[in-house]
Amino acid sequence: MKRIVMSFGEFLTGDEIADAVSRYSLALAKTHQTEVVEIPYRSTPGRVERVRLQIGWLVDIGVADDREGGRELLEPETVQLIQESADALKRVGSLGEEPRSWTRWEYDL
Repeated sequence: MKRIVMSFGEFLTGDEIADAVSRYSLALAKTHQTEVVEIPYRSTPGRVERVRLQIGWLVDIGVADDREGGRELLEPETVQLIQESADALKRVGSLGEEPRSWTRWEYDL
C-alpha cells in the first residue's frame, strides 16, 4: 500500500493506483495542465471510499510507502484509465513541440 500525500490530506491506496496517479500528475505538470482523477482509498481499516483529486500543474503531491496499510487495494480499470490518460498526454505533448522563445520585454520583467 502507498499513501498519496497532498496539502489537504493523505489517502491510503494501492501501489499501482498511487504510482499511476503520480505518473499522470507529472505528465500534466510538464504540460502546465491539471485534471481530476477519482480513486479508491482506505479511510479506516476495512472501509474503502472514493476521493476526487486535482492533480498536475502547481499541485503538490507526494507518494510514500505504507507498510501497515493492510491488504493491497486493487482497481485495475482505474489504473488502466489513468495510465492511458498519461500515455495520451505524453504523445500529444511531444508532437511538434518547439522550444519557447522569449521576446525582449519578457526578459525585462
